[in-house]
Amino acid sequence: MKKILLILVALSLSFSSLVQAETVWEYVDKKLEKKKFKRWSLGSWLYTREKMSLQDQWLSMNIDNEGILTEYYIDYAKSSFDRDTADNTNVEDDGFTGEFGAYWGILGLVGRAEEYGSIYKQKEASLNLRIIGSSQQSTNLTATYGVREFKGSSEEEFNQNFYGGDISLYLLPFLGFDGRYRYYTSAENSLETKSLRSDRTQWGMFIDISFVRFFTYQFEENLILSDFSSSTQSKLQIKGTASGIRLFF
Repeated sequence: MKKILLILVALSLSFSSLVQAETVWEYVDKKLEKKKFKRWSLGSWLYTREKMSLQDQWLSMNIDNEGILTEYYIDYAKSSFDRDTADNTNVEDDGFTGEFGAYWGILGLVGRAEEYGSIYKQKEASLNLRIIGSSQQSTNLTATYGVREFKGSSEEEFNQNFYGGDISLYLLPFLGFDGRYRYYTSAENSLETKSLRSDRTQWGMFIDISFVRFFTYQFEENLILSDFSSSTQSKLQIKGTASGIRLFF
């Protein structure tokens, strides 16, 4: 009986010591957590500062206390392009481009015209949706869908649908790069003798001085013209450069 009592007493003492040891460990661990929480370090300060800056930027991009932002712009550019046909005949021509845009919040209507003398001319109208960015004069990504009227010779008049996107990336508050892509779907002329489809890429840089933007870019468009009467396809590549000015309102 005495042995049993001694065993029970030993077990109770060992159990109480384990409970006490666990409690002490928890106490020390809680103190360490408090010290760690209140500890200041340069790394944590920089992280917190960056996090707050990103939060402020997000709020400024998505909250406008004065209501929905309206934005307008108009530009004009002189351009030159090189026509490279299937027989490698290169012909250089000069022309101009002009564009007008009106944005109400993230939605925009854009019109564009391009002309190279009697070679060809085109007009575009599109509905744009800005996916990323607070305005067109900031880093942004914009999706677009529209229609184009393309006129070459009398048999080369086409009304095409197109889709694509624009991107602008500011490297400095006044300096950035931009790009554009358009895919023009296949369309037939009014005589139903030919069809045209093409795609266009454009890339360049710009400098902003207040509401004025000076820009330059390179462009390239690959056209495929199908002749139904002869069942042949003609490939034409148009590439060149342009420089101009854009005004924001």
